Amino acid sequence: MKSLKRVISRVTLIKIDLSNNTYTDQLPGEVYGLDNVSGKGFIDSSNNQYLNIANLNNKSEILKYNILSNS
Repeated sequence: MKSLKRVISRVTLIKIDLSNNTYTDQLPGEVYGLDNVSGKGFIDSSNNQYLNIANLNNKSEILKYNILSNS
C-alpha cells in the first residue's frame, strides 16, 4: 500500500520491485481509506490474496487483491 500525498488515510495498492527500487500501481485509479491507518493486512497463501480492511464509499469492507491475476 502506498499513502497518497496530501490525503489523510488514503492509499493505493502497489507492487514494489526491490531490484531497482521502483513500484507499479496494481489498481490504477482506485483509492482506499484504511480503517487501520498503519496498513496492516496479510497475505493468504492458500489463494494468493492480499487482505486488508478498507473504507470505500464510507463503508468498511474487506479489500481482497489476488496477487497472481492482478485483480
